[in-house]
Amino acid sequence: MIFNHFGFPAAQNPFRDLERLVEELHTTFNRGGAHHAQRVTDVPLNLWSNEHGLVITAEIPGVDPTTIGVNVLGDAVTITGKRVAGEARGDAQKKDPRETNQELSFTRTVHLPYRVDADRTEARCSDGVLSVALQRPEAERPRTIAVKAA
Repeated sequence: MIFNHFGFPAAQNPFRDLERLVEELHTTFNRGGAHHAQRVTDVPLNLWSNEHGLVITAEIPGVDPTTIGVNVLGDAVTITGKRVAGEARGDAQKKDPRETNQELSFTRTVHLPYRVDADRTEARCSDGVLSVALQRPEAERPRTIAVKAA
């Protein structure tokens, strides 16, 4: 009897349909099938926080700063952007002809442990690095309470 890598007999693999679905999704997104004009990329974020607020940074080389959107609502921050694949690398470095003028986009939403002041939020993009500074409202900042002797 032949066993698969899960220890089940090969004919009785309960994960067969799930494995097939994962493989199809992987192939579709990596190859950018003909019916997919837009590919999605995942942009990693770095977050630094203190009692006054936090800073979010993202490395987004090749993204035009005019296409970047930063939206703040309560405790959620959403960052969006897009670029054209062929323009980002230049003609000399194109490796996949299917990427010519193909739009790559990203959307990242971060839920923070506290609300932020949207009016005092600043976003800057320099040399392919986006930096978003978010300020915590004064009313939601932690306060130190002095303990008095009785």
